[in-house]
Amino acid sequence: MGSDEDPKEYDQLRLIFNRILISGIVMGSVVFILLIYWVVTYGGGFSWNTAGGAVNIHILLMVFFVVYLHGHGTLS
Repeated sequence: MGSDEDPKEYDQLRLIFNRILISGIVMGSVVFILLIYWVVTYGGGFSWNTAGGAVNIHILLMVFFVVYLHGHGTLS
């Protein structure tokens, strides 16, 4: 930070970033929970033995790692 920057503006930007980060965590968690509910209720559940169950695990892990964790990495 240079001497020309306003500490109040920096605090406001940090507050905005924290709000965006928290909303991302909350929305990502809700999406992940809803995906688990959908897979268990309508998708046939999780199983390593059947092709459908393995696909369901793949979908769950892809959403978690690619969407959720990649989004947090981008914000970091």
